[in-house]
Amino acid sequence: KGKEDLVITVGYISSSVIKRKGFDTFVEAASFLPQAKFLLIGKSVDGSLQNLRQFAPPNVEFTGFVSDEELLGYYRRAKVYCQLSAYEGLPNALCEAMLCECIPVGTERNGIPTAIGDSGFFVPYGDPKATAEAIARALQAPQALGRKARARIMKLFPEERRETGLLQAISEAAQGERR
Repeated sequence: KGKEDLVITVGYISSSVIKRKGFDTFVEAASFLPQAKFLLIGKSVDGSLQNLRQFAPPNVEFTGFVSDEELLGYYRRAKVYCQLSAYEGLPNALCEAMLCECIPVGTERNGIPTAIGDSGFFVPYGDPKATAEAIARALQAPQALGRKARARIMKLFPEERRETGLLQAISEAAQGERR
């Protein structure tokens, strides 16, 4: 089954992260693309979801908490994944989505460009119109771009490399404690 015109982003929803993660921009961008379905996937940890709901157009849904299996299903269905953060290390959810051939749209900040590289689209932080334009381009892009996103993550961050890095970090931490 092919990808759907589904645009997703993932994260816990709280008053402290709505702006930082660009969830407000994500919801506002949806108003420019009424034909596409937008999902904000994640648990609301305070009452701040109500603020987002107040200006969300009808094509935005809030899933609440989902299991890992459900999240994988969303990654597999979605054509576009958005990482619209003000700052971010190397975002796990972005990399997971790219592994599932989602075409990434993200801000050019911190670790986000490292993940996306030339396999997606960049937007200015906090700009709903530019974000909607990039999402529209991603929705129109051939799925080969999603395959390129997957290949990029597989090449740059193979499981063996992550395991080796983690073991090295643990070893260095243990040696530091012994000194």
